[in-house]
Amino acid sequence: MIRKANQNDIKSIAQIIVNAWQTAYSGIVKETYLKTIAKEKYIKIFTNNITNQLEDIFVYCDANDNVLGFVSGKVAEDQINTAEIVGFYIEPKYQNQKIGKQLFKHIINFNKNERNVDKVFLWTLKNAKNNEFYKKLNGKIQEEKKIEIGNIEYDGIKFVYNI
Repeated sequence: MIRKANQNDIKSIAQIIVNAWQTAYSGIVKETYLKTIAKEKYIKIFTNNITNQLEDIFVYCDANDNVLGFVSGKVAEDQINTAEIVGFYIEPKYQNQKIGKQLFKHIINFNKNERNVDKVFLWTLKNAKNNEFYKKLNGKIQEEKKIEIGNIEYDGIKFVYNI
């Protein structure tokens, strides 16, 4: 089931981010950084995001309402009719079970129907394990830039989806 995130989901979302980063970016981002990712940092971020409605956040839950993944987004700054997927993470042990595909379809439909946008994009790291997934969803690489993580710059790529 997919539903809008609430305050009760924040700790689960934060833990999913930590687990997903340590899996998806292993071998790309310095291991010392991955080992120091703090759940508390994301608890603060998502408490603020949900409280102040800074992003639309949707969670995928199992039958017991346990959060297995989430997607978040907002209207893109300085771009007309465009939205950005800001966060998109699935708990690693639940990946490859079509949860990501369902969340992706949900955020695309939300952006198309509620925001009336015709383009959605997201940034990720070049050579990350998730890039094949984004390509299978018909994402086109439109741009590259440096993304700073832990005071180190990494190659980033922008996937764009016309909806």
